[in-house]
Amino acid sequence: MGFLSIAVLGLAFLLNAYAGLAKPIKVACVGDSITRGTDGSKGADYPSVLQGFLGDGYEVTNLGLPGATMQKAGDLPYWITNEWSQALSSDADIFVIMLGTNDGKTINWKYDGVTGPEFYEADYKDMISQLRALKTSPALYTAIPPPCYEDFVDLGWNMKAINELLPPLIKKINDDMELPYPPINVFKALGGAELLHPDWFSDVHRIHPNDQGYAEIARVVRASLVPPHRQRRPNHHAAGLRGWSRLSSLRPV
Repeated sequence: MGFLSIAVLGLAFLLNAYAGLAKPIKVACVGDSITRGTDGSKGADYPSVLQGFLGDGYEVTNLGLPGATMQKAGDLPYWITNEWSQALSSDADIFVIMLGTNDGKTINWKYDGVTGPEFYEADYKDMISQLRALKTSPALYTAIPPPCYEDFVDLGWNMKAINELLPPLIKKINDDMELPYPPINVFKALGGAELLHPDWFSDVHRIHPNDQGYAEIARVVRASLVPPHRQRRPNHHAAGLRGWSRLSSLRPV
């Protein structure tokens, strides 16, 4: 066998070995119906759209459960769900946490010594601590949920809690837990306090985005996970490493 043949075989071996190392970066999206994609078309949920934006170097999992609350004393605590069990047993490299819309229901925000902002804060910090302790040492991103465009008396969503109290509270939690990344501001992207984009919300339940709204969530999440100069060129070498070191290419600049 000639030198050239040996070199070609050696290169093929190295490429195969490299391909085995280049595992996708795994992103787990924790949340409620807004993460699940309620009232959107099939495949329009923001994790699915995010997968399309990020490409083959990533693997995005939707762990959203309609009705879920961050508070352990809420009417459907995320803590008792299969989705939370999946999160704890996953090998995700990145978690995006967007819970709070259902905590903003009147039934879950009572200031009664059981539910309310202090309990939301304590439980959110507990979730961050538990995910931070996972063996993958994942990167953690909090996300401020979209604005509520009207009070829903029958269904219980409260504009004041969702639009005025949650955004600064999530920022405080993010700072207190010393997360290296700022909260993903889905609230501002989907209209903010000025409620600028009612057309991005479903006509069925205006608490849920429509397909365009879900696409906007995916865009702002991608912008937080991947610096602009890397959005079109995923770092496949980084995808072959584990823990914080393999996420260095994702950090905002």
